[in-house]
Amino acid sequence: MVHRIWNGIPNDFHNIQLHEFVIMPNHIHGIIEITTVGADSISAKDTGAEIDSAPTPAIPEIVQSFKRHTTIEYIKMVKLNIMPPFEKRIWQRNYYEHIIRNEKSYYQIAEYIRNNPLKWQEDKYYV
Repeated sequence: MVHRIWNGIPNDFHNIQLHEFVIMPNHIHGIIEITTVGADSISAKDTGAEIDSAPTPAIPEIVQSFKRHTTIEYIKMVKLNIMPPFEKRIWQRNYYEHIIRNEKSYYQIAEYIRNNPLKWQEDKYYV
């Protein structure tokens, strides 16, 4: 369910591309690329007409939408006795974000995400 909702993010936010993503037992990692940055409209030089582009999404909007959709789906599964009930909330209140500024940084972070499941036993929350 979490993979399906993650992969559906571009349906709601058209100016993004999804890259590496992994689900860990108590958290997720993912790379979201915002592909359009700048003004919300572009002037067409030949016609003088304005062409509206989709607004550039902000990471907080994307994360909030992802958390909302996964929580709604999880609650539906709890009501069908597919998943166990939870206390208070599924997701932590905040999240960590980092702006990737160059290709070298991208490859380091992507590798970290891909290899993170192999290090789960070293995590302080590992049970």
